[in-house]
Amino acid sequence: MWKKAAHQTVHIVCFLLGLALMLQALGRLYAPRKMKKWYGFDEPFARAFVAEPEGTVDVFFVGSSLFYAGVSPMELWENYGITSFDVATGAQRLYRTAIYVDEIIRTQHPKLIVLDGYVALEKMDLDKAVYFEGVRYFPLFFWHNNWRYYDLDDLKTPPVYNRREVRKGYRPLRDVEKVEADGYMEEEEEEDSFVGIRLSNLFYLERIRWQCKLAGVPLMFLTTPSPYNWDDKHCQELQAYADAVGIPNLDMNLLTEELNIDFSVDYRDEGDHLNVTGATKATAYLGDYLMEQFHLVDHRGDEAYWSWEESLPKYHQYMAELKPAKSNGTDEASGSPGGGLEKLPE
Repeated sequence: MWKKAAHQTVHIVCFLLGLALMLQALGRLYAPRKMKKWYGFDEPFARAFVAEPEGTVDVFFVGSSLFYAGVSPMELWENYGITSFDVATGAQRLYRTAIYVDEIIRTQHPKLIVLDGYVALEKMDLDKAVYFEGVRYFPLFFWHNNWRYYDLDDLKTPPVYNRREVRKGYRPLRDVEKVEADGYMEEEEEEDSFVGIRLSNLFYLERIRWQCKLAGVPLMFLTTPSPYNWDDKHCQELQAYADAVGIPNLDMNLLTEELNIDFSVDYRDEGDHLNVTGATKATAYLGDYLMEQFHLVDHRGDEAYWSWEESLPKYHQYMAELKPAKSNGTDEASGSPGGGLEKLPE
């Protein structure tokens, strides 16, 4: 009897292994062939770092819209020679962050990964976390519709990722909205206000920490100043975890005076996101901090990084032509087409 049961178990295990291998193979087959959404290449601006030469991006800022609104990689390049990229998406959660960190380590081998403190604490939908765990190991679930865009010639050639992002993931906005910051970052009076980080968040934070540790990539937290999203309770929760595991934590919500933040001109939406002037201040402080704490290499003048120098005037052109989003009746800023994805020679 037990021999029959063992025989059936072996058959089931072999079937499941074969199914898993088939799904993995089909996932590779249906991978996006080009950097366009209709090819299944999600978040083309945030993930445009795949078009950068391998090993040329030293710092990655992985997080929410607070990062893509508050950190300008091209200003870090211009003033410090730091190569960096905002892998930032609206309402990003840690289950997506973990996937992005996987891809970053696999394709770039960076000198530093910077995690968004806001994302570290933000509540996650567990059903979405389960879904993205499936996507992580079986990407076919995410790309299964791609067969509609392929022909035989596409399947004979490797994917072409050749659209470089001039802003390196930064999405600036010139809108200005005065913020009432009374009580911002004042200490909580309730003794039981500190409750710690959710277990689901701890699971992903530990996974990301070990991903980076095994790859030899330093990790730090950064929280840009955001009265709408942050308070003393959040500050204590994140700092307690950072201290416990030995991760540097730069909380700019505690440094608004040092950053010279002006709540009447440096925000665009009730203290949620920094606008261009606020991001410039935050980026300047961040550049000094990174060079001092992590001794990053200044790549200016290095021929291997010619594309960054080439992108700089295009970035300046984009910024010069940038208009407030509300002035063009949209939720996005207007600017020169040169500020987006730029196709490279094949």
